[in-house]
Amino acid sequence: VLDCLILLQRPWGGYNKVFVHADSLKVVNAFQNRHLAKSTSALVRRIYLILQTMDQWSIRHVPREKNQVVGRIVKMASVRIEDVHVFGNILE
Repeated sequence: VLDCLILLQRPWGGYNKVFVHADSLKVVNAFQNRHLAKSTSALVRRIYLILQTMDQWSIRHVPREKNQVVGRIVKMASVRIEDVHVFGNILE
């Protein structure tokens, strides 16, 4: 999640809406309850602060087996930023 949000904050990003699909139901529930500002996890607080800068954001649970492609894209993007292309539409 953090890797994607950092990519969206890049100067060429310019995105103000984020839709997060996560395979951890515990993480999804935590973010949906929005009691994260006082979390003891620095990572959770950082993600929450970035999300607060967005005009709109949502998070939903996606089973791990359906989320593998996204995970690979994020890992690739974090390694080679110059080769990443961000598309405005979600592919089904």
